[in-house]
Amino acid sequence: MITTTLKNERRLQRVLKIVKSTTNFTPELKLACQQCINQAISDVQEKHITSYHDLIDYLREKANQGIDSAGFLTSEQKVYLKSWTYICAEIAKLRRCNKTIFWPGKTHGRIKAS
Repeated sequence: MITTTLKNERRLQRVLKIVKSTTNFTPELKLACQQCINQAISDVQEKHITSYHDLIDYLREKANQGIDSAGFLTSEQKVYLKSWTYICAEIAKLRRCNKTIFWPGKTHGRIKAS
């Protein structure tokens, strides 16, 4: 079975669509988010990131690199922000990667009798 990066690319494309359609962002923040997402999509293709958990780990590492490079943050603030990125990444990993079936009367592949 050949694994591809299409699912992760589509996930990032959906986030890009949300960013473009939101009205809560300033134009500068929208542009920055769009550039980051486009960079993430090309990195996913280049590094061949195929699983959802690997995508979350990649995004957490990018966030930690940004935190490390921010010179205006104190070391306590950096640790605090890194702990939040770790927590958010682990919560995102808890999300089910597979879609559940639509049929409400089906459990473990069997149709329930009403």
